[in-house]
Parts: sequence; C-alpha cells; structure tokens
Amino acid sequence: PTVSDLKTYQPRLGKSLQQLLDWDPVNGSVEEVFCYTFQIIDMQYGETNFVDLITNGGDVAVTDANKGKFVELYVDYLLNKSISRQFGAFNRGFHRVCGGPAL
Repeated sequence: PTVSDLKTYQPRLGKSLQQLLDWDPVNGSVEEVFCYTFQIIDMQYGETNFVDLITNGGDVAVTDANKGKFVELYVDYLLNKSISRQFGAFNRGFHRVCGGPAL
C-alpha cells in the first residue's frame, strides 16, 4: 500500500504524510518540525493504543534520512496489520461460503 491508497481512506493523514515525504530540509529539519517518532497512536473503540512501528519506536526520531521508512511502516500498519484479524475472519467466512470449484 502507498500514501495514495491511504488518501482515499484517511485524506488528512495521507496529506500529512505526503507533506512529510515532500519536506525540504531547507525549511528546517524533519525531526524539529514534525516531532514524530516511530511510535504512533491508534484509537480503537475509544481506547488509545501506542504502537511501535519498529522496536523501541518511541525512542527513534523520524529524520530526513528515515522518513520514507516511517511512512512505509505507518501506511502498512493502517492498511494491513491493524485489520489483519478482521480480514482473516472475513476471508475464512468467504471461503467457507464460496470456496471450492466455484473459485
């Protein structure tokens, strides 16, 4: 998945991540301007969860050098990992109903 994919699901976040990718260090360092780490906040059912995109992500600053990796991991989390349990249940049910020679 890409930032473009995310823009259809969460336009504001997609635009924000695109701005991060397009950021010119002449305007200030990514680290100082955006203040991101490799830890994100995921709200689910009214609960706030902190998710490390890499080991000890809360301690790793997003910089100009690693901003692409941050965006890649963030988008992958939102569009794949965060819904894997729900998609797995859907997939099993779909194949139970529609599986076999029909597919």
